Amino acid sequence: MGKSGRVRRPSRGSGPCGRPDAAGRESAGGRRGLHAAVMVMPTVSHPSGVRAGDRWRDMEYSALSERFIRFAGEAAGESPLYEVLAREVAEDHQILSLASRARPGQPVPNLLLAAVHDVLLAGADHPLRGFYPDLTPCPAPPRAIAAYLRDFCLQHATALTCRLQTRRVQTNEVQRAAYLYLVFGLIQEEMGLPLSLIEIGCSAGLLLLWDRFRYDYGTGAILGPADGRLTLRAELRGQPPTPPGRAARVAFRVGVDLNVLDVRDAGDLRWLRALVWPEASERRHALDTAVRAFEEHPPRLIEGDGVELLPALIDEVPPGTIPVVFHLHVANQMPASVRERLFEHIRSVGRRRPLVHLYNNVHPERGLYLDVVSSTGAVRRRLGLEDGHGRWFDWLPDRSVTL
Repeated sequence: MGKSGRVRRPSRGSGPCGRPDAAGRESAGGRRGLHAAVMVMPTVSHPSGVRAGDRWRDMEYSALSERFIRFAGEAAGESPLYEVLAREVAEDHQILSLASRARPGQPVPNLLLAAVHDVLLAGADHPLRGFYPDLTPCPAPPRAIAAYLRDFCLQHATALTCRLQTRRVQTNEVQRAAYLYLVFGLIQEEMGLPLSLIEIGCSAGLLLLWDRFRYDYGTGAILGPADGRLTLRAELRGQPPTPPGRAARVAFRVGVDLNVLDVRDAGDLRWLRALVWPEASERRHALDTAVRAFEEHPPRLIEGDGVELLPALIDEVPPGTIPVVFHLHVANQMPASVRERLFEHIRSVGRRRPLVHLYNNVHPERGLYLDVVSSTGAVRRRLGLEDGHGRWFDWLPDRSVTL
């Protein structure tokens, strides 16, 4: 365990992919064509004359293509480059073949585009660089990108496949701290105790530093520590339960992730940057500034299964504090059985000591949810709607439900 309490893990270079070199290629096996990254389907004969493997593959590609089309819609207006890239991938069976190598449970469009971005950030010399606003001062318009994208994927298929199979979408979106500041303050006001924070799916742990940042909600007042390196700006909508005030007191904090990203590791830090969309200069600035805050105040991070470790971690929480278990944009990557275990642990621990569970991406009705669990039961509140990148938060009226 290192200085900050982080559990060490084996080098990322070990394993079947080898270790990427500076150009994003693999040292084991050299560069291969796209055919080396394509999943080979069985060719079982079928009475209709259509091979079963071909039909299954077409169905898989169709479903995957739809995911890229949906992603293109999400990127529209925010990342013209990713909107075009996603639409191009949706129409290209060869690149869809490459994308199908992604590990299960991952949002494939985000993962593939981050993999491409990462290989470019690692120094790959290819004309595709000329379309990325963060890699060139005068990017070319993305409408002519199709041929370059395919050629890039052909040349760097091995490096891309390695990332698809070993990396995860772990966007440590620092801007989300803007609504955590408000919600943690609300929790302390209602519970009357300092907070003990446990983040599941913490990525690099940057959100655990939320009380090191400053906040501008357009009210004329800047909240947070006077010496904070980073000021986050966010729009507040709806009627907040209480006006924004001082930061909540934190007595204990720890983050857990299946794959902790170490901001002191060049490859991990580059991957965090690759997950930021190319046009998002403010998000990139927030990430880099938060990394400097991490270097000064590293929180305790544990690599492991946060769901299974949760009861033991709550046992570490000091008396006279309220445990707050939180996870943002993580539950959608959990299998249903894992989510069920998580909620069962929350209920079980809550029967012997009160705790708070803050989360999103679980219930059909989207939003940020707050469950207060105790020996007498649980009360669930849908606090509000959050922008995925934390640029605004829309408070909803309190319609708490007793579970």
